[in-house]
Amino acid sequence: MSPQRRSALALAGVAFAFLATFSIIDPAFLTVANQRNVLQQIGATVLLGTGMTLVVLTGGIDLAVASTAALSAVAGAMAASAAGFGSGALALGVVVALATGAAVGTVQGSIVALAGVPPFLVTLAGLTVLRGAAFLLCDGVPVANFPEAARGIGRGFVLESWLGSSIPASLVVVVAFVAAAEIVLRRTAFGRSLYAIGGNSEAARLAGLPVRRDLIAAYAVSGLAAAAGGLLVASRQGSADPKLAREGLELDAVAAVVLGGTSLSGGRGSAIRTFVGAWLIGSLRPVLNHLGVESYGQDVAVGLVILAAALLDRFMGRGRD
Repeated sequence: MSPQRRSALALAGVAFAFLATFSIIDPAFLTVANQRNVLQQIGATVLLGTGMTLVVLTGGIDLAVASTAALSAVAGAMAASAAGFGSGALALGVVVALATGAAVGTVQGSIVALAGVPPFLVTLAGLTVLRGAAFLLCDGVPVANFPEAARGIGRGFVLESWLGSSIPASLVVVVAFVAAAEIVLRRTAFGRSLYAIGGNSEAARLAGLPVRRDLIAAYAVSGLAAAAGGLLVASRQGSADPKLAREGLELDAVAAVVLGGTSLSGGRGSAIRTFVGAWLIGSLRPVLNHLGVESYGQDVAVGLVILAAALLDRFMGRGRD
């Protein structure tokens, strides 16, 4: 059986175990209302994790996604606020935020691809620099007073599902982004190049693939996705808060990627499986809350889940020495 199929089967087994265990612990776990709430809460994690998946496929990592999200959201909110928070101003804010995220990713990717600095060091430095920049940009004060129109994506609902329950607008955005990422990875030359780079970057270069260009593009997409995640959080909260960079969102994104079966060695992974990984992490915390486990204990549980996923990756033969 191929490593990809073993990965999919392992993830399906983990998901089934989660479903069975959580349903016994909390009978309300599988209710439509609870699942809708979980899916609404994990939107930012999915976006950051999906962008990071492209980077991890190349054998890299982006630890700065939460700081990028915070800086981008603050920059976009300040631009929209300065323009009066009208419909045109909101569009301007979104463009500024996404452009900020893409620019940050491009700079980090360029340092990795052109200067040869390890991704861990580049993005660890970015985590600190961008977090500080987010606080400096707004003097540490959240950009608040969002109009109702700006809160629609984060808090609103659309359509009427076949279950008779409205669908979170954020879920529509997230699913569309994940679907687009999966199509890019599976159906385009750029996507195939990312898998090849993660498998063996030198072989990819000798095969004529634009390794440096595609590395930079992967980090740019990660930055863009982080900015989208920051906008989603700001929309839900009604403010762009630089403290987002301190909430450990990058760790949840890493957990989603790893639990979703993307190999940290590169070359194997999927945007869809990252979505499932984010759902597993997002489902774990409510059940732990139900059991009365405090936040620090929840962090321990999430860390153990990440470790278990890494061990599973090794035993299933997807890891590399």
